[in-house]
Amino acid sequence: MKRVSLAIATLVVLGGLYVAINIVPETAMATVLFVGGSGPGNYTTIQDAITDSAPGDIVYVYNGTYNEHIVVDQPMSLIGEDRDTTIIDGGGSGDVVNVTANWVNISGFTVKNSGPDGGDAGIELYQVQNCHIANNTAISDTWGIFLDSSANNTVSNNSASYNRGGITLFSSSDNSIFGNTLYPGNTDGIFLYDSENNTISNNTSTDNGFGFYLWLARNNTMVDNDVHFNTGTGILMFGSNGNLAYHNNLVNNAQQAYDDGANLWDNGYPSGGNYWDNYTGLDLFSGPNQDQPGSDVIGDTPFVIDSDSRDRYPHMFPFGMGAPKPPTMLLATLGGQDFQNVTLAWSPSGDDGTGNKSVVGYQIYRNVSYDTEGLGYTSLIFLVNGTSEFVDVLAGEGNPNNYFYRVCALDVKNKSTCAEDQVAKFTRSLSAGPNLVSIPLIQVNETVETVLETLRFDKAWAYDSFDWKWESYMTFKPFTGELKAINHTMGIWVNLTKASNLTIAGCVPNSVAIQLMAGWNLVGSPSFNSSYTVADLKLSIGSSRIEGYDSLSSPYYLRELADFETLEAGYGYWIWIDNDTTWSVSNS
Repeated sequence: MKRVSLAIATLVVLGGLYVAINIVPETAMATVLFVGGSGPGNYTTIQDAITDSAPGDIVYVYNGTYNEHIVVDQPMSLIGEDRDTTIIDGGGSGDVVNVTANWVNISGFTVKNSGPDGGDAGIELYQVQNCHIANNTAISDTWGIFLDSSANNTVSNNSASYNRGGITLFSSSDNSIFGNTLYPGNTDGIFLYDSENNTISNNTSTDNGFGFYLWLARNNTMVDNDVHFNTGTGILMFGSNGNLAYHNNLVNNAQQAYDDGANLWDNGYPSGGNYWDNYTGLDLFSGPNQDQPGSDVIGDTPFVIDSDSRDRYPHMFPFGMGAPKPPTMLLATLGGQDFQNVTLAWSPSGDDGTGNKSVVGYQIYRNVSYDTEGLGYTSLIFLVNGTSEFVDVLAGEGNPNNYFYRVCALDVKNKSTCAEDQVAKFTRSLSAGPNLVSIPLIQVNETVETVLETLRFDKAWAYDSFDWKWESYMTFKPFTGELKAINHTMGIWVNLTKASNLTIAGCVPNSVAIQLMAGWNLVGSPSFNSSYTVADLKLSIGSSRIEGYDSLSSPYYLRELADFETLEAGYGYWIWIDNDTTWSVSNS
């Protein structure tokens, strides 16, 4: 059978797997025994490899389903290749994995189908210490992970579903249970019976019967856990004393909490207690007695569990709350008399009225030039939560400035998250007669009548390089022509009957791919990058000639552009290429 020796360390790397293990004090050397896989001499059963191992050895198990019952009776590490596909199936009887030795590490397995008897478990630790059970999945067991009369062990980053108890401690003490996910369908997410001085932290217990169930359990600490949508009680303490629960999020449990003992539900002031989503108190005051002026994100009145159990300092917002979700789907349009206003619209943050419910409002920033990160933008206005529209009065047609806008969600902790996109108002003054223009913003409505609504013109026309034909729009004919829509990739000739401004509002494109065909192409430049030159464009697409608008070059109003000249938003360009290609335009 295959055995490989190596010096034992606190980190093991096997086939790309990076696993933290405890140092086994009995030996300074370790051997790796392989189970499954295609290696010559690999073991076919996990138990055979364990039986042949020595204290401190590592048994590494390749993907597969192993129908067996495992007993680990000496210090060692048992490591699966992948927790989702390295499966130990107990077949509906007995313990799947039974640990009876100290200093055992188990990680990377799915353990399933233990027996139905009261003591059967997916992974059981019996009268052991200093074991580490991490990154496993326990499913359809009587007890998912079961600690019986065991102390000073860690159970971390495991998941458990459809068990009687996801993680259970029976007469066990001084263990650390953290980072586990108990979801869904466990009768009890975490169950403690006659156990003391354990720390239960950063776990998620969702959609179970009871979130945490403490029965005759003493002096345990529950902190920074998420207890959500359980059909029984979120945290239940029965016949218990001296337990401490704080900084937990209790959300949408059928009964948030039950306590018939002498336990604490907060960590004093200013640390505070828990977040209860059905708390209806206000936060107008601060201080240990909540009688000083000013908010402190702690409710002014306790959350009452029963007549003698209460959280004195309930938090107003969930713990572990990161920055708020951003607003989305930004739009900008012109409105008002003579299109003089710019209207911004957005979809509210996912934390505005739902989610963490943390958003207090929206900050609008504006600048006359574009920056991808909004650097240099100034605050224009603050709007309260629930708002999804803002009208920037007199910023539209008639105002000579370009304006670029960012919309950011602001939460109760003054954290801000801005929408990914920016919107803008763009304007360009045009003289009477022929002009070559483009539309550098994405429009809500791309019909010719709307896009060119601020111009006094009689004809607009564009060249379709795919079909080698011209399309036109004529205001003076009943049938206006073939040109129906204008987007941000097109170059457009327009004949003005009177000098006027091309003024538009829309979304700033992050990047655009413009398909170019061999020959001449009439395109726009949908970018506000002021350093992008003709030479840059030629190099990127292999063009030999680029022409732009020149009002003095009759009769075609065009001239060849020099390499040092920059491309400008709102202008159209003729591009010659020898072969079909794509021009990638960026606003970064």
